Amino acid sequence: MSSRAFISRFSPQRTKAEDLESILVQRDGLIADAVNRVRESVLTENKHHLLFIGPRGIGKTHLIKLIQYRLIAQAEKEAFLDSFRLAWLHEEETPTSFLKLLILIYRDLTRRYPHEFPEALLNGIYELDPDAARESLGGALLQGLKHRSLVLLMENLDAVFRDMPEVEQRTWRAFVQNHRVIATVATAQSLFSGVSDRDQPFFGFFDTRHLDALTVVEAVSLLQKLAQVHGRDDLKEFLGTPTGSARVQAIHDLAGGNPRLYVIFADFLTLSGLQDLVGPFEEIVDQQLTSYYQERLRSLSPQQREIIQFLCRQSRPIAVKHIAEALFATQNSIANQLKTLRDLRVVRSKERGRESLYELTEPLMRLSLQVKQTHDHQPLNLIVDFLRVWYDRSDLERTRDAFAPESLSRLYLDSAIAKLDSSEPNLRHQILREGLEGLALNEYDELSLARLESLAKETDQPEDWLKLGCVLFDKLDFPGAIKACTRAVQAKEVTVDIVCNALLIRGDILHGIGDTPAAIQDHTRVIETPGLSPGILADALLHRGVECESSGRSTNAIADFSRAIALACSPPETMALLLYNRAVAHNNNGDPASAVDDYTRAIDLVGVPQDLRSRAFYNRGIRYGKSGSGEAAIQDFTRAIELSSPQSDVAAKALIKRGAAYADRGDTQAGIADYTRAIELLGQDHEMALRAMANRGALYGRVGNMPAAIADLEHVIGSPSVSPKGAARSLFNLGVAHFRVMDFPAALSDFRSLLTLEDSAAASSVVELCAPALSSGVTRVLFDQSPSLQVWSPLIVEFLSHFARHGILDPLGVALVQHLPWVGSSPLNHAAFDAWVDAWSAGVMTLDSKDQHRMEIPLRLLRTGISFLKNRDEGTLLALNVEERRILRRALELPDDRN
Repeated sequence: MSSRAFISRFSPQRTKAEDLESILVQRDGLIADAVNRVRESVLTENKHHLLFIGPRGIGKTHLIKLIQYRLIAQAEKEAFLDSFRLAWLHEEETPTSFLKLLILIYRDLTRRYPHEFPEALLNGIYELDPDAARESLGGALLQGLKHRSLVLLMENLDAVFRDMPEVEQRTWRAFVQNHRVIATVATAQSLFSGVSDRDQPFFGFFDTRHLDALTVVEAVSLLQKLAQVHGRDDLKEFLGTPTGSARVQAIHDLAGGNPRLYVIFADFLTLSGLQDLVGPFEEIVDQQLTSYYQERLRSLSPQQREIIQFLCRQSRPIAVKHIAEALFATQNSIANQLKTLRDLRVVRSKERGRESLYELTEPLMRLSLQVKQTHDHQPLNLIVDFLRVWYDRSDLERTRDAFAPESLSRLYLDSAIAKLDSSEPNLRHQILREGLEGLALNEYDELSLARLESLAKETDQPEDWLKLGCVLFDKLDFPGAIKACTRAVQAKEVTVDIVCNALLIRGDILHGIGDTPAAIQDHTRVIETPGLSPGILADALLHRGVECESSGRSTNAIADFSRAIALACSPPETMALLLYNRAVAHNNNGDPASAVDDYTRAIDLVGVPQDLRSRAFYNRGIRYGKSGSGEAAIQDFTRAIELSSPQSDVAAKALIKRGAAYADRGDTQAGIADYTRAIELLGQDHEMALRAMANRGALYGRVGNMPAAIADLEHVIGSPSVSPKGAARSLFNLGVAHFRVMDFPAALSDFRSLLTLEDSAAASSVVELCAPALSSGVTRVLFDQSPSLQVWSPLIVEFLSHFARHGILDPLGVALVQHLPWVGSSPLNHAAFDAWVDAWSAGVMTLDSKDQHRMEIPLRLLRTGISFLKNRDEGTLLALNVEERRILRRALELPDDRN
């Protein structure tokens, strides 16, 4: 015995509910909501009436059965199973009166609950007239229910309403309203006037839900679940691969998202069972579908039927003009008929550019009509198409030999192979390619990427590999993109344009991942290609120029950019890029004047994107600022700010530069305003925002707003995003700010932190730049400490070592001498003066001999200056030579010595 689960293709009610649960996709939430509403109907007076609408094969019976299954399971769990009784009227049961509807309901209840709804009562009503029979049976139904609710499951409700007169519908509606014991879960093929027309009795009665077709992802999930219940682990694994996903996407166009077709196709996913499937399958389609769809066709006009029959013979969506030509009709008449058919949900349209393509909404209609249109057991096209889309030729050939020549399975396989060998395009490739038409690079999702990857591998066409390379490049899959571009370059019968475009892309990727020599090699191959179009040549020169510039070969870059510019064939955006990049190269090559000229040319071009013009204004503004043209720089930064997009960082950078330019010309308030705007744009802890905040803090200090200055600088220093150089500059400015508010301990701590930053290279560049001011500040702060040798000595030793490490002892020595007037104006006594000198003398002795020598003259000037301050006798200065006396007299603010 096989353990294979039985999944009925056309009668889900015959399938075990557990198996239906195991293959459920898409509708779990819908079923859960329906069960909750029915549960509420059973347990309260609030009765719900649900109507699910969808075409044949969409899964309506599957849905109904699982609602029933879950409701009973929940009722058993929560102990309300005795609160309701259930009746299910199947799709072939279409009563023509309310009495006949009651009979069908009572008959199903008799089958399910024979003791509560005795069959004898049903037999007795046939002796009564219709009105008396309806009253008797209605009363018996209510008596049998007692305190319970009736959950009524109905299929093909549209057919019931079609056959039941309006007066009978009104009787039905009145019974349901007068006896609030019935909750309804119904299905219909399509929306019908009985519930949508406001003049009809049941208008607004049902909570209507339209069932969606499966998406590709849901189709893959369904097939994987079917493979699992059938024990096909290998198939389940294959469906999870990009190739398997692409195959499902291809057959999705044949199945139209119809779950029943996927259940059918699942049986054909193994060729070994073909013999047991195709014959019975044809019979089932003929017996169960054909009559239904023929009846639907009879309700259409003759021309509408012609359109449907024509579309049935097509495997792809067809344009209106081709339908009109085939039917010898005008396009307007066909378009009008198609609109009506689309409103009836018989056909659907797909857009291709400005053109609408039409196909049947229900693939099962095409399948059923094909049964009647084929003769002598000719294979059904839909199944043949499925075989040649899902399987490779080798699979079909290998399996064909296992069947007898006269067998139906052999006929199907031969037909599929013949189609593959014919002059027709490969259907799988055609479907895969059509699904990718018009997609922009950023519109590719996981499914479409799998589709493209499968197409490239199967066709091995260079254009498909090139497109795959472009998409992977856009998704930053650089290894995959390089591989795809390489396959395009190495393909047979590849055109020059494809090779060059693939090399351009591969070169860009190689440059992006740091392999600039290989990138230059790729772009050089393009440049050296004979007969190259000027546009591609200009692109290649642009890319190679950028790569030369990034590798420090500015002269070569300028030559490439100039050659491309001379071609004068590029669109404005490319020409602006060439000029912009040549300007950068000129600037790096020491020719700022030429850089400004190229930036100006790029700015003046018509049709240049605003962001590129914004960057050109920004860079030209920097050049103007460095050449001393501050006002011109401010104007350019202003234009850059106005043109930059919200996604660009140019506005923030330009605000910071303009703020500095305003500060340089003394307009500190404008500078502070620009720095504030930049911070707001970037967020307080962005690296550039921290730079703006540090600059704003310095400006606040310049205008005397010390609390604001300190707040900004402390935030910068405390941020983990601040650069070492930014931290060093902010520590210096913070020390100055603390000094200016006379918080000398804080100032000393700031200066100490600056001089001991872990990143000594970044700190040293700031320390060297600020050495005179730093030396003056440290000297003043140290002197402000408690005036004793015990306090001064360790501090002076510490700071001397820091200054020596940074190589700035000379500015410290100058500051020490220039600080003498401050010492002289202090209230300290002479003993403190001597302690100050002694502390510095002792500290210098801790340095190595070379640094001691550097401090020898400053110490001599310090001692002599302190001696003068104690006795105010200018004769004390004669201990120095003439040059040293001149330096000391200036420091002490004494008139020049004329002797």
